Amino acid sequence: MTYRITLDFLLYPWLDAKSLNQHRRFAVHSRETSDATKSTAISLGWLGAVETRDPTCSDFPEEAF
Repeated sequence: MTYRITLDFLLYPWLDAKSLNQHRRFAVHSRETSDATKSTAISLGWLGAVETRDPTCSDFPEEAF
């Protein structure tokens, strides 16, 4: 299972992220905004770093995971 599928499930059906758009602070955002942010994070490797993290590697601080 990929991060994209997992995040889509967690954000939309489970957490109902769409309902955040009803709040004034998040009204300018949409699913397209969330998907673009998610795609950027995946392409930059921010999300993949967690999946492929070598436990012996000290490149990232532990609190990043």
